[in-house]
Formats: sequence, C-alpha cells, structure tokens
Amino acid sequence: MYKIIFSLVVSLVINSFLVAQVPQRINSSSFPFSEIPDTVYIIYDHNFSEEEQLVIQTLQGLVSKVKPSIFRDVGTGSSIWLNDLISKELITPLYSFHDDFVGLISHFKEEISGYVLCDLHSKSSNIAISISGILNTIPITEKNISLMDSLEIPFVYDVRNKDYNWVIDNFSDSLNKKIIIYQDTVKDLCLGDYSVFANSLHFYEDINSKLVDTIFNNMKKNSVLLGWGNDEYQTVSKSSNYSISVLPADYAYNLSILTNFNSTIKQKNHEFETENIDSVHTVCFVMSDGDNIQWLLNWFITD
Repeated sequence: MYKIIFSLVVSLVINSFLVAQVPQRINSSSFPFSEIPDTVYIIYDHNFSEEEQLVIQTLQGLVSKVKPSIFRDVGTGSSIWLNDLISKELITPLYSFHDDFVGLISHFKEEISGYVLCDLHSKSSNIAISISGILNTIPITEKNISLMDSLEIPFVYDVRNKDYNWVIDNFSDSLNKKIIIYQDTVKDLCLGDYSVFANSLHFYEDINSKLVDTIFNNMKKNSVLLGWGNDEYQTVSKSSNYSISVLPADYAYNLSILTNFNSTIKQKNHEFETENIDSVHTVCFVMSDGDNIQWLLNWFITD
C-alpha cells in the first residue's frame, strides 16, 4: 500500500514538472501562446547585417511556436526590457550567438524546413514572412544562398515575383483569421517575428485598395490588426468597418517572446480614502497611449 502511494506521489511530482508552463489568457483571447520562456539566447542586432536580421527575426518567431528562446536587443527600449527580465530572474540569458549568425542558424537548424528567396525591404520580404510560419521556412536574400547550401537547408520558394494574391490563393486556409499584420516594407525588420509566431498575413497595400477589402473580409469578427498605416484615420476607419481593432506595433520587437510572459500591472500609489467636496469636480488625467504597443516597448520607457 505504501509503495502504491509513494509511486503515485512520485508520478504526480514528475508530471507536474513535465507539464508545459503556459501563459495566462483571458477567455476568447485572439492572441496565441506557447510556453513561458526560461533559457534565452541574446542577439545584439548591431552585430548583424539587415539581411541577417531578417532571418533572425523569422527564426525567433519559428522557435517561439514551441518555446521562445531568442531575444533581439536592438538598443533603446529593448535593452531595458531585457535587463528587467534578467534582474527579475525570469530568464537565464545565454550569449553564445550574440554575434554568430552561422552558429545561431546551425543551432536551430532542426526547426527550419527550408528557405524562401526574397529581396530586402520589398513586397517579397513581406510575402516570405507571411508563409514562414506556415512552412517553417526562413526568408533569405541572394547573399545567403551559399550559406543555406552549406548548411543543407533546402530551397522552397522564390517569391521575388509573387504578389499577395498568390499568398491568399495558396495559403488562405492556413493563415490566422484573428490576427493580421499591416506593415510597410521599409519596416520589414520589425514585428515579423510575431507574424511568424501567429501564422499571420504580413502585408502592406493602399488601405483603400480592393485587395485590403478582400483580406479584411476574410478575417473573423473582432479580430486584431497589428502594425500601422500612413494615415491614422483611414487605417482605423477601414479596419473598424470590418470589426477589426487596431494596435499600433510597427516598430515592435520581440513580441513573440514577450507575449509569453505573465505579468501583473498595479498602480504604484492608490488612495483608498477619498473625500467628496461639495461644488468641486474631481478630475483624473491619464497620460497614456495605451493601445500603442511599439510606443510602450520603446519611447514610453526611454523618453
């Protein structure tokens, strides 16, 4: 009898450690999650070319589908967030690949099914990002073809002459219908990790184009758009017409890892003993741009 009880207790303890620690979400949340990060490789963006950064952010999103393991330190706000995670012992930082592109790709090679050829800062880079989460691929430019061959990472697509209709025609069923990424091609080194993590279409077109109507019409009601357009009113107005809410995030980094942490935000000072004064209006001023993710991640904590 004691042996049975002991075995049961041991089994429960072991299984409690084996069960993945997942982030908390409110009911019906649109936002995906995987596991809470622990050991994380720190990458310093300034050590890498833009072509390499494009690969790294996509790989970051791929890895995050199972458990986030890469953090891009791009300076500004990201360094503050990183130091906060370290100081609170929420992650164990590793610096093995802080300036080693080949080493990073080699280390996570098993997560990569192939590469998609594209041009930097172009429609094709957005397209490559859009399908990377679905196919477990990384977007590369011609500069890194020989490296992919040496690592035996196979070629999958050349999307330099493709358009967004090609993505919709071939991958619509696999694209996220609750989250969409609206990102100008000049910012294709930002936010892409989350697009990959969420299997979201990562695109940019005139907000009043027929293509945008087609894409938005394919989204579920009460879905979310991350990114930004060149006209706030037009972007929010068009999105709202399709019951899509807008979260500015065009200069956001590391969302695929930060979204997997649980956090509790509390007011630093709260006065419970309030006084009602006759003939006096009490006004509370809230200084916030709280819907703006990229602002919260950057200038909110640096300015």
